Amino acid sequence: MHVGVSTYHTNPDDGGIAQYTLSVLRALAQRPSDFREDRLELFGTEAARAAAVAFGADFDAMEVPPPQSTAVSLGRRVLGNGRLRQAATALHQYRHRSHRRDPSALARSNSAGAWLRDHGVGLLYAPANSDLLIESGIPAVITVHDVQHIRQPHFQEHIDDGYWERVEYILRNAARSATMIIAESETGKADLLECYAEHGLTPDRVAIVPYTVPPHVRADRRDQEATRVRGAFGLPERYVFYPAQFQPHKNHIRLVEALGLIRMRTGLRVPLVLSGAQNWSLAADTWRTLMTTATRMGIAEQIHYVGVVKNEDMTGLYAAATALVMPSYFGPTNIPLIEAWSLGCPVITSDIRGIREMCGDAALLVPPSSADDIANAILAVWNDDSFASALAARGAARAELFSPDRFADALWAALRRAKASV
Repeated sequence: MHVGVSTYHTNPDDGGIAQYTLSVLRALAQRPSDFREDRLELFGTEAARAAAVAFGADFDAMEVPPPQSTAVSLGRRVLGNGRLRQAATALHQYRHRSHRRDPSALARSNSAGAWLRDHGVGLLYAPANSDLLIESGIPAVITVHDVQHIRQPHFQEHIDDGYWERVEYILRNAARSATMIIAESETGKADLLECYAEHGLTPDRVAIVPYTVPPHVRADRRDQEATRVRGAFGLPERYVFYPAQFQPHKNHIRLVEALGLIRMRTGLRVPLVLSGAQNWSLAADTWRTLMTTATRMGIAEQIHYVGVVKNEDMTGLYAAATALVMPSYFGPTNIPLIEAWSLGCPVITSDIRGIREMCGDAALLVPPSSADDIANAILAVWNDDSFASALAARGAARAELFSPDRFADALWAALRRAKASV
């Protein structure tokens, strides 16, 4: 069989999707014996090809399909900005009747899909939401990382720029027609079935492939990288770390408030190192709100922003940190927790569905809405080295559940199931 892998997300600006994509490319380099006779072809960017080559992947070729004839949702075409869509009372009815069309007609007019079919692709996989997969007319496997736009639709990032409609267009049609959908956990699978069983998704078409530590995380260079990165970025000797895009659901504001409470109550100044892009309007707005809050709480000088960092710097940023503090409202699982565990960095994160199952006893779990609880958790790790060490040790043990080999085995098993059903 000719298996095509379509990926365009390898830039650090893409956040967790880029990390996941690199893990996929590394896993695909471990081609099992029962796929040796299949043609495995990568369709994507030059960066994706370079990464695949670095991992030793034996892809047969790497090409970029022509632009596809992607359907544009009514919400984006007519209502434009998501704030107008949110205000439109007619949208409720639109949401419940739209996205029901079968994309087979689009497949006939989709130039990229036709190009792939002409190439003989018999199974197409993408590690993130993809219009191409549902419009190509080719049997497809797609990774769906979460359905938070359904579970928590009130966040601004789900409202702006037609995001809700685009994701629903992809996922409802994937529920009907995808050969296999990959979820990252049992919770993720349950979410998918709860939201999309009515659109045709069945349990046998959902495979579970748990996340893994990305390739650029180097536990063998932990100490050297901690020293190098601390000097390169001018970081304090101790700090808490939160690598995340600046979006409301990431909950930076509660973390900043927690640090303000610590300073107000104890006089302790805990530095916070943040990374992530600010190159779109919502991120810039979130950053401004964060810094306004920090100034109000009297801790602006404790914020150290390092921008979008190179993959090779992430090892040191975790290794030098006293703790990862990730009070995100979103799950079901999050890759930074695995990165921190693998590098001996204690984890403080949200006590929410999915995350608590992911962490077990390997993290301090706090209600993400409570600055008080976040502050208390930070103090527990900051002030007690033995407790922090024990927490880090439990994290290291937990990281074994998310090893690259387990990820590769699960991904190939999902592709094997899909291949057998085509």
